[in-house]
Amino acid sequence: MKKTEIEAAVRRMADEAAEKAGLSIWDVRFEKEGRDHFLRVYVDRPGGRMSIDDCVNVSEALDGPLDEADLIDVPYSLQVSSPGLERRLTRPEHYEWAIGRKVMLKVRGTADRQGGICYGVLKEYTKDSLTVSFDTGDEVFLPNETVWVKADDFDDFDVKETEE
Repeated sequence: MKKTEIEAAVRRMADEAAEKAGLSIWDVRFEKEGRDHFLRVYVDRPGGRMSIDDCVNVSEALDGPLDEADLIDVPYSLQVSSPGLERRLTRPEHYEWAIGRKVMLKVRGTADRQGGICYGVLKEYTKDSLTVSFDTGDEVFLPNETVWVKADDFDDFDVKETEE
């Protein structure tokens, strides 16, 4: 089975498990790192904070269906986690969610543009381009010009300080 087919099938299973817990699936990735394979399921709680118990519950709910479906013919590790504050934007719905939010982009260097990481606000998304607003103005990026795009939510995250 192809990687994309595995990810789509697992996403359907994970969507069902997450929905029962009031969660949503941010992404599913089947990745090979060295000799190891990882099935990574990123779970989110819309409008709330994730807990380790949320991840454990989704992981346990997936164990049986994954074994039954027997989709993956190599040994792999299942990892269920939150997408985190710097969640990677990979799907159209991720970009739509991020419109108006701070993002960071890793840009490929080209003859017209210096490469590196830059920070701005995602202004517009189409399948053919991203428009990001910077202090110096708006810039349009084509898909082949970015290595990755991530949400940059650190400033918006409510961190409670603890007293010692």
